[in-house]
Amino acid sequence: MYDQAEYDEAAPLFEEAVESLARSHAEAIADLHFYAADTLARLDHPEKAKAQYVEELREFPQNARASTALATLYQTSGAPDDADRVLTEMIDATPTPETYALAVRLWTTFGNSRQAAATRAEARRAFGEPRADRP
Repeated sequence: MYDQAEYDEAAPLFEEAVESLARSHAEAIADLHFYAADTLARLDHPEKAKAQYVEELREFPQNARASTALATLYQTSGAPDDADRVLTEMIDATPTPETYALAVRLWTTFGNSRQAAATRAEARRAFGEPRADRP
């Protein structure tokens, strides 16, 4: 349903899967909360989406896709400090050139050129000058 953009039909299935997993106390499933959150966001349920993104990151803190989506949701809902916190946590969880570059792009998109420049400088200190195949 999700892949066919049938989000109204996908949402209850994701909800059922999340609840079933919680009841069973089974091992977490990567991206389950991400897809549930993305579905809820597409259905214009931002608060429920935020909760699912937060849960995904609690279970899988290195999920940069979930960090990106949550930061964007915070930014667009008028919570730039929360967006900044999520991006900082993403870098802390996975301090790679790719996550630094992603954070720089997002801060630039969010209009926070000062934080983007600071993060770019931090990445240079940590990893050296960017190669042609990296931002």
